[in-house]
Amino acid sequence: MKAFSTLSLRNPSWVERQGGVDLLTHLRGAANRVEYRRASIARAFDRFLAAERDGKSEPTTGGFGLLVMQRALLAAEDLGGVLSAFRADDPWTELRATAIDRIDEAFEWTVVHPIEALPKVFLIADRGALEEEGLAEGDIDTLMRLRERTVQRWNRMLETSASLWLSLRHVAKATIHGFPIWAGDFVFKPPGAGQLSEGLPQSPYGRCALLVTSTEHYTGNSTEIRSHRSPVRLDREAVARYARDGKVAARLYAEICDSQAQSRTLGYAAGIPFLLARSLSASDRERLADLSQEWRD
Repeated sequence: MKAFSTLSLRNPSWVERQGGVDLLTHLRGAANRVEYRRASIARAFDRFLAAERDGKSEPTTGGFGLLVMQRALLAAEDLGGVLSAFRADDPWTELRATAIDRIDEAFEWTVVHPIEALPKVFLIADRGALEEEGLAEGDIDTLMRLRERTVQRWNRMLETSASLWLSLRHVAKATIHGFPIWAGDFVFKPPGAGQLSEGLPQSPYGRCALLVTSTEHYTGNSTEIRSHRSPVRLDREAVARYARDGKVAARLYAEICDSQAQSRTLGYAAGIPFLLARSLSASDRERLADLSQEWRD
């Protein structure tokens, strides 16, 4: 089953109409990028735990927590980029030009409109597509059971990744634009931080950082700069969640890229991955193995 992992509809012009060889090359390189992302998240989290264990200062330990968050957000950004790309008519151009607001829109779209997102982003076949292939009804039922489990898994991963990005994208934006991030101890503990901490209650999170961002507002002929202060949670529970969710985003990015690359390489427009075949009944697994052999032959 590993040698032929999708059942799909033939569409030989798919590659050229969907980004050409440049995009295909990018998709094929996803596995290495994901391995790097996941390893970098794990290394940062290990350093965070070591800082806690060794009794490092709260600002130092929090700094390692911010590093975990940053690396998790990079993985989420990768995922958001492909979500945005594959909802566009020209995915390669969109992928190279995707900005934070487009990533926001893409995450919101996939979560709110999964029925639209699944065929466009994941290229997953539905019952109608399988019927057009002329498969026996029993085989279609088996494949639909596999499809249902796959879709449930992808939806959970999408929700996790979207929550990570949409709740912390202000941190990513602040990093891009060089806005200051202050260790919570310097802000909330005596003697305080003057105007920076004025009017703020004590940190609701324990260990945290304070993110300060600014935006321009135009009123008549004048421009007003408004600054916003946001505490960022950096206790162990939160940092562990950033690490876990970042790895989920990286894995989902890999699976999307793999589906898209197989489509272009094999000339198929839709498919059903066999990733979760082992979760099916013994009879379903046996039938999938037979189908896989038939397709290879």
